[in-house]
Amino acid sequence: MDFTAHLGRATQRDAPACVVGAVFTGGAITLYPVGLALTRPGEAITRYTIAAAQMLMGALLIHLSGGRIETHFHVFGSLAFLSFYRDWRVLIPAVVVVVLDHSLRSLYWPYSIFGVLTGSLWRVVEHAGWVIFECVFLTLAITRSVNEMKAVAGHTASGSHQPENRRNGARQPEHDGVFAGRHLLH
Repeated sequence: MDFTAHLGRATQRDAPACVVGAVFTGGAITLYPVGLALTRPGEAITRYTIAAAQMLMGALLIHLSGGRIETHFHVFGSLAFLSFYRDWRVLIPAVVVVVLDHSLRSLYWPYSIFGVLTGSLWRVVEHAGWVIFECVFLTLAITRSVNEMKAVAGHTASGSHQPENRRNGARQPEHDGVFAGRHLLH
């Protein structure tokens, strides 16, 4: 029984089953990551599990929409949000889940992933390629962000960015190079 019938072809009679199925499936997807977030916050396994669950939520949304291409954009937005962890390794389980989901559903249930009756390996390769393309640029941005963060932390820890008069409480102009704009963070 397809308890998450595609919303595009579901009738009013099917709607309650679709909603109940989606709620329980979504709940099952989020249960373990939320548990980890509460019991092991900040740990790598928590981040990786959240990344995988985020992509599984995208898979659920894609399935519920009958494979509409617009719903696939959830994957790209989710990858961008995951990059806020500033850990490129978080993208790995996300990409693995997306590629496995697209591959398996294209093989066994292409309508639920692409909205067509026959699957195509090339369509899977295309979608995986776009996901990897985004991850390359996110990885570059993450690496740059981490390096900048370390440089600022090093300057802050050494006190090298604060002139003597600043340490004594005198106000310094807000245009001191790299640290300009820090007043926005306070």
